Amino acid sequence: MKKILLLSFVLLCCFFVMLLWQFIKPEAKLAESKIAEKQVDDFILHMRVNETEKGIQVLQSIQYVGKEIVEIKHQSPLVSVSLLNRNHDYTGSTVSKALKKGDVYPGEEIIFPSPKKGECNLYLQARFNVNGEEVSIDHVEKLFFE
Repeated sequence: MKKILLLSFVLLCCFFVMLLWQFIKPEAKLAESKIAEKQVDDFILHMRVNETEKGIQVLQSIQYVGKEIVEIKHQSPLVSVSLLNRNHDYTGSTVSKALKKGDVYPGEEIIFPSPKKGECNLYLQARFNVNGEEVSIDHVEKLFFE
């Protein structure tokens, strides 16, 4: 009788451990890393998406390829990034940065939790002013999770 109770207890513990493991593991893994760039006028939006232990890492930057030195002004963040829904939010005071040809202005690293399996969109938008004119670079990247 004691052996049956002990065996039942061990099986029950194993079941709870497996159940708990199902809830704490990420929903899905990024099928492949992505690299993309989009140019508007003298500016290139660079984007890289990787799978990390913490979730989906998004790195982004703006590169200036024009001839003259320019000063860009923007609110934070430099590049707004959202997963699943197109929701861009810029806050804070205006930031100014002088750029010359070839300069890369990096945005902050962003980590998203892994979504469910399937396909979803990653939305990026860089919005800033150059010489009083607004420049907006929008990009949508399809991501696949398995």
